[in-house]
Amino acid sequence: MATPRRSGLRLDADLRDTEFVRYFSIVQDAAKRLGCVFYLWSPEARDGQVGDVWCEDLSGWLVPAHDADAFEDVWRNSDPDLTDDWDRYSVFAIWSDAGDAHVSIKFENNLANTPSS
Repeated sequence: MATPRRSGLRLDADLRDTEFVRYFSIVQDAAKRLGCVFYLWSPEARDGQVGDVWCEDLSGWLVPAHDADAFEDVWRNSDPDLTDDWDRYSVFAIWSDAGDAHVSIKFENNLANTPSS
């Protein structure tokens, strides 16, 4: 199974984890509202559950849609690191419980020009 373009997932194993894909779609929806695509690097240490959704903080790149194809070509073929050209898009996707079993995603980075929700 090949991961589809702009899915933000590089590993087939991630696509087979239906619980993770369900959560990751919430992350991608938050990115899409900002006109971006989120590309996963790694899960981080903080996880938990909101309603029936298992959540975890993620690290990766929040890339504007107009740069997504160029980024993805590099991202899919890099083993494992990207060039510094893409550092400005590096973020953490931080989840929180927004109430009523709703997951909220905030993208955090220390660069002032990085979009956040």
